[in-house]
Amino acid sequence: MEAGARPHGHDIVIPDKRDTSLNLVGGKRGVEAGPQAVTFLCHNSADKPLVKQIADALEIEFGTRFFLDAYAIPTGEAFLPWIEQSLAGAAGVAIFLGGNGWGPTHLWEAERALVRYRADPTFKMIPVALPGINAEDMRRLGSGKVFQEINWADFTKGPRDLDSLRKLEAALSGRKLPQHQGPARLTPYQVRRDAMRWTEAKGKDRSILYKGAQLDQAFDLVQRNPDYVVADEVLPFLNAARAHQRRFWRRVAGAGLSTAAALTVLSVAIYLNYSLAERRRIASLSRQLAIASREAPGADRRLLIATRAMLTDRTAEAKGALLESLDEWRHLRRITYVGARVNALAAGPGGSAVFVGAEDGSIRYVRDSAAGEVLPPRSGEGSTTALAVAGILYVGRESGRVEALAGPSPSTLLEPPANPPPQRDLSVRCLAVKPDGSMVAAGSGSGRLVLIEAGSGRVVQTLDEGEAVAFKALAFSPNGERLVAGTSQGELIVLDARTGDERQRYPKLDGGVLTAAFGADGVLRVVTGYGALVKFSEDGGEFRRTASHHLGGLLASAAFDRSGDRLATGDASGSVRVLDGDGEPTGFDKAGAHASPVSALLFAAEGTLLSGSSDGTLAAWDLSGESGPSRPIPGLGPTVDVLRSRPDGTLVAAFTTKGRAEVWRLDTDRWVMELDLLSTAREILGSTALRATRGGPPSPGFESMDAEVPALAMDASGARIAWTTASGAILWQDLGRGRPNVIAADADGASEVGLSRDGRWLAVFAAGRTRAELFELRAAGSSNWSTPLPAPGRSLAFDPRGSRLVVGLEKGRIAVLRSSQNWRADAQTNPRHDSDVAGVGFTTDGARLVTFGSGGGGTDRSLVVTDAEPSTPPRRLQSRLAGGSVAAMALGTSTGLLAAADQDGTVLLWDLADLRFMAALKVGTTSVPALRLDHDSGAMITYSSDGSFRSWDLSEASWIKLACAKANRDLRPDEWAELLPDDAMVPTCGRIER
Repeated sequence: MEAGARPHGHDIVIPDKRDTSLNLVGGKRGVEAGPQAVTFLCHNSADKPLVKQIADALEIEFGTRFFLDAYAIPTGEAFLPWIEQSLAGAAGVAIFLGGNGWGPTHLWEAERALVRYRADPTFKMIPVALPGINAEDMRRLGSGKVFQEINWADFTKGPRDLDSLRKLEAALSGRKLPQHQGPARLTPYQVRRDAMRWTEAKGKDRSILYKGAQLDQAFDLVQRNPDYVVADEVLPFLNAARAHQRRFWRRVAGAGLSTAAALTVLSVAIYLNYSLAERRRIASLSRQLAIASREAPGADRRLLIATRAMLTDRTAEAKGALLESLDEWRHLRRITYVGARVNALAAGPGGSAVFVGAEDGSIRYVRDSAAGEVLPPRSGEGSTTALAVAGILYVGRESGRVEALAGPSPSTLLEPPANPPPQRDLSVRCLAVKPDGSMVAAGSGSGRLVLIEAGSGRVVQTLDEGEAVAFKALAFSPNGERLVAGTSQGELIVLDARTGDERQRYPKLDGGVLTAAFGADGVLRVVTGYGALVKFSEDGGEFRRTASHHLGGLLASAAFDRSGDRLATGDASGSVRVLDGDGEPTGFDKAGAHASPVSALLFAAEGTLLSGSSDGTLAAWDLSGESGPSRPIPGLGPTVDVLRSRPDGTLVAAFTTKGRAEVWRLDTDRWVMELDLLSTAREILGSTALRATRGGPPSPGFESMDAEVPALAMDASGARIAWTTASGAILWQDLGRGRPNVIAADADGASEVGLSRDGRWLAVFAAGRTRAELFELRAAGSSNWSTPLPAPGRSLAFDPRGSRLVVGLEKGRIAVLRSSQNWRADAQTNPRHDSDVAGVGFTTDGARLVTFGSGGGGTDRSLVVTDAEPSTPPRRLQSRLAGGSVAAMALGTSTGLLAAADQDGTVLLWDLADLRFMAALKVGTTSVPALRLDHDSGAMITYSSDGSFRSWDLSEASWIKLACAKANRDLRPDEWAELLPDDAMVPTCGRIER
């Protein structure tokens, strides 16, 4: 049927009763196929191109049977009878909805499908979200319940989303998806997609072409599935791949013949090359596993694959994948595999044990890393759907039964409804217990709310809202006088908690009520499925809306702690987030520990959050502290400019800002001041030393914000400090002993100071940064050298031996001053950067020189590395660029790392051995002005200007141990076979103490 003949603004893909072989998926065209379930696809005609691509992919990938309307409805026949007939005979319906909204008949058919879905338990209905879908259109079908209550297939990223395609097919067929999947085999859909990419690239992108076993597999797919694979683009694509492979092997063969004699002579070299090739193979395997870990679903699987990558070979990619995973899940304590969907959670006495209600009907307990079964599944009761604890464990069942468990066996508190209407959802969706334990409230998935006396089991009140309504949340007020019930329709029903009489009804919260709870302040907080936090306060016996806050995104679950001060949310991607009671961030960023939607959340013992998922995993989160790989350091002052570690491990920090310039040391968990630079300078030189002698005073009404100490520097061990004052004075002092030494009371515009590693040499810029003044520091005095610079200086650093001073100049060049040449400046001709050289540093062994440009926020965001002699060609590290610009840099030979911090609170790490990028760590939310790689402890210390002060454990062995503790299991045989099918399985975490 032509599109123009249908005036209803939509198309529906329906089966053709007259010709079961026409365009039938699952058998070749024109050949009779056996009976197979038919899927009814309902969509707006404006979305037809997207729907056709998805339907084509379902056909090729999975053999999903459907008919395109162009073939199914004979020309000239009325199509509404055909649609009604096909809907009646279909096994399921997929309702597509996108930015084009509903067509008139499109919505009519969706509502017809909804009627059948409610009446026929075998009929499957799956909402499908297309790009541009909006909440207003979702609410038009079934009052929003379809897209709210039914887990929809997400194609908002486009029709080529293979994961969404698998989920849609599984929902249509009723097939369960494997919880963990390895690398997928080549499929007809993938072949056609790659062939289209080859055509779009005009046959020039050879990286798309298949090789080796993959090419053989593709040709095998063509032979076995000619109707699905052979498109106009496929055969030219595969032929091009085969021709490219043949040319390669001809070149290899030609080279082999011409060098046969040489190979005989070089047999020893061949053996050595074999060893080299094996090492490269292992390194390549490690990198491939690192890549696979980043794409793995679930925290446990990702951590285990990254650990296996590390154990295979310590490549930069493997180390980075593991370190980034540990950083992402710094709050994760452990994952426990329950084995079935987690429907409900409840904290036991004291919160140390947690009860888990599972889809298989069992009730389990989890305490630390141990788990056990409290009650096995019970025949005829279905899954465990709700739990509540108040001295006694109350259990809600799928059958509608409510049980009380105070001993080894449960007793029935509420019987299931007698003779319920067909297809009515009897499951107890939520339970709540009155604060004094005297009453229990139970809400079902089909609008039934029952208030029960806990002691006698007497039903005090029953409220029936109808089968279209599901009760989603129950909460008793702190004084026990009111019971608030939240529904899937977004209504809040306030009842008298003693009699069950209705006192108030509040309509309507978009997205339905997800959870509701009273805080310690008496405020009622409600979270909706559309991600809104709404507050209500009681006024004159009624609850009035006082505030609302949008949390962002659709939510699958939510829970408050007992005080109402913290809120946890979970979404369909398996991510968890913790906010405060007003919906503001707490520092617990969105973390995706689960491979499937978050189905339950619980604040258990103090500082512990648990999240359960439909994939059968239970995650324990540490809210009071953090479970590695970093730990917080007590905060210090308004900023930090220099960090050092002393030989005994003591951390030393120095900073200068308007009105303060100080040196502090960290004693266990508190900071102790060692030196006040302002007071010291004022005592020796007078207060005038802290005032600028050049330039006029600020205009009336303005105050100068220039620091009294413009620059400071410390030696490598944090034992000696040097600083300049606003008047140009230069001072130095050994910390903890001796007196301050004045080198110059009024130097010519002294700025930017640097000390050699051993503290012997001091360098400053003078005369408007056009000269370098060098001093050899001795207790009896100091020697001075003055050297003109070829351009104004921006940064400086001594090499580890103190025999060379490298100066970063304006316009991207550097100058080298050598003690052997009386510190004469030798300028580099070629620029290293596109902007001024804002930072210079040496590795601790002096083998390499690293620079960065545009300090303070420019466009040059890369690092440049050369050997220690800057005459060697520079290597620019551009695989990852700093955010804004590089703010601080540290190099450590013992740690084998190069670290660069940026303006956005991120530290970038490179492996010094081969300068491969390793990892990006989020250490704060703002600029990171201070960074330290400790030579002795192997730790990294970071300070962000938002006050975040952290110490990072860089021991690779501790990373592996921590990852295994968080994953709380080892790779399973099926997972190993997916990742390493040709290698014998060995333990990944089995021999590591956790």
